[in-house]
Order: sequence, then C-alpha cells, then structure tokens
Amino acid sequence: MFTINTIFDSEFSQFLDLNIYSFIVLSLFFLIVGSFVSCLVYRIPLKSHENVNIFFPSSHCPVCKNSIKKIFLIPLIGFIVQKGICFKCKTKISYFYPLTEIYFLLLGLSLLLGFGLSYSSIVLFLISAIYYILFFTDLYHKYLPLPLTMLIIALGSLSNIFLELFINFLYLDIELSAHAFVISGFLVGYGFLWIINFIFKKINGFDGIGGGDFILLGGIGTIFGPISILPIVFFGSLIGCICFVIFKFKRNQELPFGSFLILSTKLYFLSIYFELI
Repeated sequence: MFTINTIFDSEFSQFLDLNIYSFIVLSLFFLIVGSFVSCLVYRIPLKSHENVNIFFPSSHCPVCKNSIKKIFLIPLIGFIVQKGICFKCKTKISYFYPLTEIYFLLLGLSLLLGFGLSYSSIVLFLISAIYYILFFTDLYHKYLPLPLTMLIIALGSLSNIFLELFINFLYLDIELSAHAFVISGFLVGYGFLWIINFIFKKINGFDGIGGGDFILLGGIGTIFGPISILPIVFFGSLIGCICFVIFKFKRNQELPFGSFLILSTKLYFLSIYFELI
C-alpha cells in the first residue's frame, strides 16, 4: 500500500509536542508569513510601475493612499481593531488579507502536527506559499512570475536530489535515480504542454497555452516526478471545464490554467496523503 510515509520519514509524521510559548511564537510567525504573502499577491503584478515594488512604498490604503499605522499592520489584530475598514477613508478592507493570514496559520500548524519541525514541513510550507502566490496572480492577472516558477523548480530539484523527500520507487514501479526523477519530471511536464500548444498553434495560428504554464508544470514534475503529470493535467483540465461552465466564461476568454494546475496538484498530494491513489 502506498502511503505518505514512503515519501517522508515516518518519524516526522508524529504530532509535535509544543509548549504554549513555542505555539504562540510559531503561530505569530505563520500569521506574519500570511500577511507578507498577501502583500506579494497584491504588489507583484504591479512591479512594472516605476514607484511600486515589494518593499516600497510602505503599506497604505489603495484608495486614499494614506500609510497604515504600524499597530494596524499586526496580522489579524490590525484588521479587527480597524473593524475591517480604513481608519482614514472608511473604505472596506478586503477579507483576502485576514483570510490569507488564517490560511497560513492553519497550514503551518497542520504541517507541524503532521511532519514535525523537519525538512519535509519546511519544504512543503515554502512550496505551498509559492503556489498560493502563483494561484492568485494567475487567477486575477493571468500572470505567472518567472522567478517564482523557477523557485518551484529549484525547491523540487534540491529536495529530491539531496533529500529524496518526494521520491518513491515503489509508487513509480521503476527504479530511477534522484537526478533522473527530477530531470524526467521536468521534461515530461514542460514538454507535455509544449507539444499540446504546438499542435494547437499549427491548427489555429496562435498560442493556446502560456509559456508560464509550461514552466509551472515542469516545476511540478521536479517535485512529484513524471508519472504525476498525466493525472495533474487531467484534473486541472477538468477543474477548468467545470469553472468554464459555472462562471460562464466567454469562448475566447483567457483562462487561468496555471491556477487550475495548482489546485489539481493540491488534490494530487492530498490523494497520496490519504491513500486514495
């Protein structure tokens, strides 16, 4: 039976015994990461503007442009104290910010409880954070930042080549070295979408899939290997079809396929975790 313990060391799957102080510190850290990630989701698509980058200008209301007081920057507390509105112009603050902070709090604590404070939990947390940013930048802006997709490739490659965190030879039913696992995973992921787009372009005369999606799927392949590509693409396409019907996209409207792939990857990982496949 294929289980999560065949990917990660079983000692990391025990519940972590945290004292109250460690729990508070780690919870605050996860909330801060969530706050930073929500900032990245907002700012990365604006990086082409001369006066906007990740660190400048300081946090401010997007409507009245007034800087936010330091006390209001405390994750969750700032939102609650302001009652969900800007203290200057009274514009409603998006629930995206507190919900992102809560998401990363739950994510971090879940990984700690499941895998302990280990390489596994750290790598999964980093990959999940990058996926989260890519999901929303693609969903809202049809944009997959190259540095982040390349970082996915780097994390997948390093974690498998040096630690073999995601490699499972019994699941693949073939013996692959760590290097072969990573390289074949990237080539199959990248090449699969490239070939589909090549055929589509020959027929229609224009690209049907963005180049960022090629790199993203290649990065996913470095994490989960070549065998994962087909089910991830299948379920990603299925999610896209469902969204097309439910949200009534126009026929020629561009779809955030990268977001669908990320959702599919999450489902793939959970299906492995709960031994569904």
